[in-house]
Amino acid sequence: MKIGGILLVSEPPDDNLPSRWSKAGLARLGLRDHGRVRSGAAFQIVEKVRETEVEYPRPIGIPKKKPLF
Repeated sequence: MKIGGILLVSEPPDDNLPSRWSKAGLARLGLRDHGRVRSGAAFQIVEKVRETEVEYPRPIGIPKKKPLF
């Protein structure tokens, strides 16, 4: 994803949490949370604001053992 790119993530329809996305976790990936839009369906808006650290993507199995979110 290029810097300045926008990622829209489909969210569960019954999720009432304001955000299930960790701001610290997103920041480690060079991403910024722009909140959620709900119009029937819900979408989380995330923007790429800087390069991702060299440790990502992580090896197979590590995300499950040490999730960012």
